[in-house]
Amino acid sequence: MPELSEIVEEIQTASEQLAGRRASTRRPRLQGPPSTTALNKAVRAMPMPPPPSYLEFLRLHNGWEYFWSGFSIVGVSGAHTKAAQEDIKVSVDGEVFAQKLAYKADVKDKFARREQADPDFIYLPNHIIFATDFNGQLALFDRRTAGRDGEARVVLWAPDGIVGRHPSFASFLRAALADLRKQLRSRQ
Repeated sequence: MPELSEIVEEIQTASEQLAGRRASTRRPRLQGPPSTTALNKAVRAMPMPPPPSYLEFLRLHNGWEYFWSGFSIVGVSGAHTKAAQEDIKVSVDGEVFAQKLAYKADVKDKFARREQADPDFIYLPNHIIFATDFNGQLALFDRRTAGRDGEARVVLWAPDGIVGRHPSFASFLRAALADLRKQLRSRQ
C-alpha cells in the first residue's frame, strides 16, 4: 500500500516539525519492522482479524510513539508497545468495572448484544484497540463495520463516549496529517 507509506512519512515529518517548534520532549518515534514471529503472535491474540491496512502498517512499523496529538500506535513488541498496552488495559478494565457496577451484572454477554443494536455503544474488549493518547482516549477498529475487504471504521473513544469516527485506518491517518498541518500553519 504505497499510499499508506506516504501518509506515514508525511505525518512523521510534520510531527517532528511540530515537536521541534514546541521544544517537546515527547518526540515522535516510528519503529522499524517487527520480527515475523512477534507479528504473527500479536495477530493471533487480536479479538478479530486486523484490517489489511493496519496489518501492512505493522509489517513495516512495530508501533509509532507520539505520532499525533499525544497518540501512540501500538506495535507488536518492545517497551513502547508494553507501555501502550498497559495504558489501554487500565482504560478497558476501568470501563468494564464501571459497567459492571452500573448494571450489577456480568456485562460481557449483555453488552455484546447491546453493541449489536446500538452503533454508538462500544464494548471495548470486542475490538482491536490500536492507539492510546495515555490520557483516556483510545483509537479502535469497530469490528461491526468490517467490509468484504476486511477494512473497518476507526472509532476514537473516550470515557464519555465516541468522540470521532473515520471510515478507515488510512482516513484516520489522513485526518491526523491534516490536523498536524493545521497546527503547523497556526504556529508560524
